[in-house]
Amino acid sequence: MSNFFMYHAAPVCVRQDIEEEGLRGFADEIYAAETAEEAFAFMALRLTYHHHGSIDLQLPSGDTVLVPDIVEHGELDVWEIDARRTGKWLPSTDHLVDARAWRHEGSIARRHLVSRTTMRVDLPVS
Repeated sequence: MSNFFMYHAAPVCVRQDIEEEGLRGFADEIYAAETAEEAFAFMALRLTYHHHGSIDLQLPSGDTVLVPDIVEHGELDVWEIDARRTGKWLPSTDHLVDARAWRHEGSIARRHLVSRTTMRVDLPVS
């Protein structure tokens, strides 16, 4: 890790939770990058379209099935983390885009988040 700050991208729909509770990682791990641009680049595809619970879908047969409710977001928040105060960061790799990432085990308290920048995602026109 070459600097004192790390950057974590998150969907705007969890902004309030992060403001209140800090970062809580999936499977107790948080991934970050050394720059805001890197964090945005390797998380934009994953976080722009993601699961917001489930909905019932009625099939032509009359049966109902439960399907993921995929939501599209046009913005992501990139959080600046004071890495000097959060404990150990381990080198990792983002296999989806072959980018270097860093992994932190456990949650990161809100007091260790220095700032938030909202970045626009240019979504493909369907």
